Amino acid sequence: MRILVVDDDIEWRDGFEFVFERSFEGHECMTARSVDDALGSLTESRFDAVVTDYNLPNGQTGARLYGQARNRYAEGIIEELPTFVSMSSGLDRRIVDRLLESGFKAHWDKSKICDLDRLEEELRECIGCFA
Repeated sequence: MRILVVDDDIEWRDGFEFVFERSFEGHECMTARSVDDALGSLTESRFDAVVTDYNLPNGQTGARLYGQARNRYAEGIIEELPTFVSMSSGLDRRIVDRLLESGFKAHWDKSKICDLDRLEEELRECIGCFA
């Protein structure tokens, strides 16, 4: 499995990459810090899943990334649309509901992921989403 983690916070990106590679041997984790970086990665490579922060640089969001990825998939620019999971701290429940209705498989509350063990637990609980 190949996963792309999109977050402008280097600690979250590095934490995900560390936990994923340590706990899920044989799988690959790559990171991006913005919508543009993520779209570049999605265009160049195939991913099974994208875990994206909701709030990204320059007023962009994980929802916008998902919409642009869907458009590129429809246009044949992206070969396969990966599973999307959003994450944020304290995101309004109505926004979370809209994300899930639009096609996101899950939403993780960053404020409840307080250490690497908890992050690993969240990844393990959601791993079925990526299959």
